[in-house]
Amino acid sequence: MKTSTTFKGAAKPFGKSGHFNEPMRHALQAKGIKTGNFSDLGVGRFRYSFPDKSTVTVYANSIEEAKKRILEQVKIPKTNLSVIDGKITEQNLKLMLRRLNDGKMKPQDVPFPDDREGIKLTDEQVAKGKEWLMKLWKTENGTERKNNPYGYREQAALETLETIKLIDFYDDSKYGQQPHYVPLYRVEGKDTMFEYYGFGDTISIVG
Repeated sequence: MKTSTTFKGAAKPFGKSGHFNEPMRHALQAKGIKTGNFSDLGVGRFRYSFPDKSTVTVYANSIEEAKKRILEQVKIPKTNLSVIDGKITEQNLKLMLRRLNDGKMKPQDVPFPDDREGIKLTDEQVAKGKEWLMKLWKTENGTERKNNPYGYREQAALETLETIKLIDFYDDSKYGQQPHYVPLYRVEGKDTMFEYYGFGDTISIVG
């Protein structure tokens, strides 16, 4: 059965009622995160809902584990972005990009993990990304393109692809121009990886 509690004013950092304590609430508000509602949706599924209707949803074996995982992810709504099981949606990635290029936020405002682990993409985005990357390598009948942009490392990563992550935003503007940010991704294969940005039929491999 669904139950809700408001995150505010309890002890360390969740009290018996499930609320945030005062220091935690103030810290979140300083990051632009408004207090919201914690919901037990049943079947090990928990959700934190914000006043702007963005949410953080996690799966966990207990309420305590769910609260811990929500606290690990709760920085992301600083930009009013929704995540599903820790994965940023395509819609909200586009929203973040638009805000960056409109000057409404800066790259350092994006809560990337300190270890460059990156932010996970949804499965649909990973599939679309792989399809786009493979089309640059081979034709529909499997023939390698004459202008194949990949070396052995990139080809090995694509052949054993496990995931694609958003790791940063790259400013591809020319000197003296207004900054223009594009997503910087990392392709992670079984034993190798590479970083790139690109659009259309153009890719730039930068790491």
